[in-house]
Amino acid sequence: MGVAGEQVAIGVKNHGAAETFTQSTDSTWALTTVPFTTGPSNTTATVYCYKNAGTGPGFCDNFSIVKLTNPANRVVNGDFETGSRTPWGLSSTVPVSVTASAAHSGSFGLLTGAANSGVQQTISGLQPGTTYVLTGWLRAASAEQIALGVKSFGAAESFHALAGATYGPAAVVFTTGTASTQATVYCYKGAGSAAGACDDLAVTAVG
Repeated sequence: MGVAGEQVAIGVKNHGAAETFTQSTDSTWALTTVPFTTGPSNTTATVYCYKNAGTGPGFCDNFSIVKLTNPANRVVNGDFETGSRTPWGLSSTVPVSVTASAAHSGSFGLLTGAANSGVQQTISGLQPGTTYVLTGWLRAASAEQIALGVKSFGAAESFHALAGATYGPAAVVFTTGTASTQATVYCYKGAGSAAGACDDLAVTAVG
């Protein structure tokens, strides 16, 4: 966490692939995650907490690394490579579009409206009391935010807001309730004057 309006990053490097990090704009303690894959011959990685600008301190605590042993993605059409948003539903009446200009990878990505706009998908067949990680790539506009989140899984809604006009990774770790077998994941832009975008959304089991 950091001072309101400033950012703190956690990241990983020296693991046989490109450095990756997640920036948090939260001014209270919040969970932040960075999925990464080691190179084919790499057995080490360097993880870090870093604040590169601002007027106040940043804080990090309780680091852990957990191996994802079941990489199967539970999200359908999370990369939007079908060229349509099906089976994603709208989060509001504001329209969205699947377009090449919104692609993070591949040929297509999802472009939201400027405000109160996004998509959501309910995933079934999850295991009760099981921890999953929702990941995706998001971008908004300068000084605006877009969120990746999960709700209706037997516990409190959780999301990761990302700021800025450049695609960046976001992740949300959640644990289904003891009787819950589904969750609703979403990409949503709540306010602003320009469209946001999301791509490459996935849900995988942890452990």
